[in-house]
Amino acid sequence: MIGVSIVTYRSGWPALAATLQGLNQQTRRIDRLQVHANAAADSEARALHDQLAAICDMPLEFTSSSTNRGFCGGHNANLARLFGEGMSAVVVLNPDLVLEASAVEALADGMAALGQTALYGPILEFADPDTLAATGVIDTAGTQWVRGARHLDLRQGEAMTDLPVLPYETAAISGACVWVPLDAYRELVGRTGEFFDEDFIAYREDAELGLRASLLGIPSRRRHRRRSIAALACLLACEPSGPERY
Repeated sequence: MIGVSIVTYRSGWPALAATLQGLNQQTRRIDRLQVHANAAADSEARALHDQLAAICDMPLEFTSSSTNRGFCGGHNANLARLFGEGMSAVVVLNPDLVLEASAVEALADGMAALGQTALYGPILEFADPDTLAATGVIDTAGTQWVRGARHLDLRQGEAMTDLPVLPYETAAISGACVWVPLDAYRELVGRTGEFFDEDFIAYREDAELGLRASLLGIPSRRRHRRRSIAALACLLACEPSGPERY
């Protein structure tokens, strides 16, 4: 079974609604959607739940907190719930990214074909913030570590042309869309105590996750080659890699 984890923090409804519509249209059915709303008063949480339930075509579980648990805390709680309910893989997804209809199926097929414990994810393409139309410009094709312990998005700002053959390994995958298999989740949590590091709040939790996973022998790979559009970025290719930020 496949689950999806979304964490919101006062997220704009049009982008979030588009994200859900993308999930509704997946050729591989989503078995459970887990949404956590950070820093939401009771009335705000009820309103958001009702909005989500009205357009969600898959089983929905919704939680909220009056405080901001952050990207890491929200997703860690979601992942624990989803894997506790028997999911074999979970897609960590930003609330402003719309998957192309075949994206989840491609990620699932890719993981099965490779048959290796790894984190997977997509090449992301910038989208027009008003129309969500693809711009043909890369947001990130992975992560590269450089001198001074800095990490940069590979090929950011370049044209979506001459893309590398998929799958390929990268230092980390953007947390905007990460395919997390159960075996990788168990390995990371079992050996380091948590999936995302809740003490790491530099807005690049994905880079830290990719580094920590690599030290345990869990690679990050880009695997899928599908288009998706989001308020800020659109997914154009998926393959094994690592997570991002909030």
